[in-house]
Amino acid sequence: MIGMVLVLGLSGCDMVHEAEVVEPDVTSMVETSIPSIEPPTPDPTITPSYRYMDEGMVVLCIGDSITEGLVDENYPSLLSQLLEDSMVVYNHGVSGTTVTVDSVTPYTATDAYADSLLHDHADYIMIMFGTNDTNTTTWDGVNPFHDDYAYLIEQYQHAYPMAKIAIGKIINVFDTTTDHDGIAHYDIQVEYVDDVNDVIESLADEYGLTMIDLHTLTDGHFDWYDGDGIHPNIVGKRYIASAVYDWLIRENME
Repeated sequence: MIGMVLVLGLSGCDMVHEAEVVEPDVTSMVETSIPSIEPPTPDPTITPSYRYMDEGMVVLCIGDSITEGLVDENYPSLLSQLLEDSMVVYNHGVSGTTVTVDSVTPYTATDAYADSLLHDHADYIMIMFGTNDTNTTTWDGVNPFHDDYAYLIEQYQHAYPMAKIAIGKIINVFDTTTDHDGIAHYDIQVEYVDDVNDVIESLADEYGLTMIDLHTLTDGHFDWYDGDGIHPNIVGKRYIASAVYDWLIRENME
């Protein structure tokens, strides 16, 4: 069981001590302790179990730039600090990616995705996608988004049948562009954010997953964002890390 950790006042002035998070993505700026082995393309019909050594309880964080973040400034690194070494946290986020397969940057086409399926095991998996899927060049309606997200969930359920999986509603999107026409930075369409979150909620019900409502968490908190209105700042990342931490604590108390 995880030792309980008291989280005090998640405000902008709180100090967060630096902690190392394993970053298996070969494009990361952080030197990784993972052996430099070129992973094969994962076969979805088998469960790979040879790339990572068993390091105790493992948390996989899957997502786009809101997960990948900056070096030592992402919610998985802050989550690792809250866990105080009781679990190993892997950041498999890739900036700009989508669950939509028919896009410029589908997550399932990345090395990070291939790596994320090659752990010896995973106890918990946190998945957060959808913001980039509302991009003007990607969004094709709720049905393709649902089906491609469902496929991704099934891949992790197959690879790690004992893992507990949570999916997060996408955080709020603020249109900070000069024309304020509802098309935010990176061509994100604000009007489809609710549609994406409705699909995420339905997927949690369909697959029996935990749904973490990061949308409500960030509602009205533009001060938790960088200037682009898309990416959380360090304060927002602390709140996201705390929400995921609370889920892990609840799961381990059952």
